[in-house]
Amino acid sequence: MASAPLTDAQRQALARYASTDLCDALADLGLHGFVADLPWHSPPHAATPLIGPAWPVMLAPARRAASPSPAAAPATPPPPHYLDAAPAGCVVVLRSPPGPHGVWGGLLTERAAQRGVRGAVVWGRVRDLDEVRARGFPLAATGTSAMGAKGWAGAGTPAADGVVLGDADDADAAAVTVRPGDVVVGDAHGVVVLPRDRIDAVLARCAVNTAADAKVMADLQQGVSLTEAFRRHRGA
Repeated sequence: MASAPLTDAQRQALARYASTDLCDALADLGLHGFVADLPWHSPPHAATPLIGPAWPVMLAPARRAASPSPAAAPATPPPPHYLDAAPAGCVVVLRSPPGPHGVWGGLLTERAAQRGVRGAVVWGRVRDLDEVRARGFPLAATGTSAMGAKGWAGAGTPAADGVVLGDADDADAAAVTVRPGDVVVGDAHGVVVLPRDRIDAVLARCAVNTAADAKVMADLQQGVSLTEAFRRHRGA
């Protein structure tokens, strides 16, 4: 059963909180959604965090085709590019096969912007950063490359079961599975993925936590110790 779309009220409520607040709320709920080691290469505007439903895409490894014989049948045309089907308002979440290549650049940014895509999160490398930044398009990725994807990455396919951001074997940076409709939030602190069916619970926890933190800060500004301020307002 498909998840209900993110409402305007939920989007506005999420925009009131930093990704740090959202991570704290997820932790309180026994969840993990922070995508480690994914820096911004074209950051969202400081006053406008990236918020949108995830549209996960998996890039296939490139096929190493043999040289055609004279009698070989004509090559089949390539499939439509995945970005031509990107839903307006989404955040593209892209998983690349390993290699030194870039899988996102100026041309994809232009097409994504024309489709109304809010931003892209790439587990892989990106390029053409001057063009991406000039478009004001939010883009986070694991690294950069001067190389294109030819010979390294093949066609992209929307991933109904989601994609994994991170390395499942890296205990220091727990991998995050991003499914269609999960909510991606990105700001200066990084990228967080929220399960679509837990948005209201996350928001409720954020309200409690940030209210407590405001009281802790007020005490600290009056010279109260951290130990005492935490005891009063965090129960610690």
